[in-house]
Amino acid sequence: MKILGIDHVVIAVKDIEKASEFFSELFETSFEELEPPEEAEVRTKICPEGIELISSQTPQSPLTKFLGNKGEGLYGISFRVMNFQEAADDVKKKGLRIIGKAEKDQLGKGVFNVKELFLHPKDAFGVQILLTEYETEK
Repeated sequence: MKILGIDHVVIAVKDIEKASEFFSELFETSFEELEPPEEAEVRTKICPEGIELISSQTPQSPLTKFLGNKGEGLYGISFRVMNFQEAADDVKKKGLRIIGKAEKDQLGKGVFNVKELFLHPKDAFGVQILLTEYETEK
């Protein structure tokens, strides 16, 4: 699988408003609210510099469990891949567990046809890896 580099980092937070205010001031940036799939049970914001903040919306979500066990902090790293299907096939061949997939027509300004694959953190030394493919022009 060919990766193009780190696309963004995902930080788990308890209070997304407080966290987005902090990082906005620290890095002189702004965050845009994203619309994750309803079944994800999370709220998420991202900035152009590649910081995604994620907070739980329900007491039973996997993110609530993560925050309870590990506290706030690094939740995952997204690597941009050139070919989503090739990456998915490669991951399966290597015996890694896929715990989720997401597809979205548009994700923020200028990002289209987004496909993401989520790998199990236990297969990657405790870090959730996301493999992401998208277009920047439509």
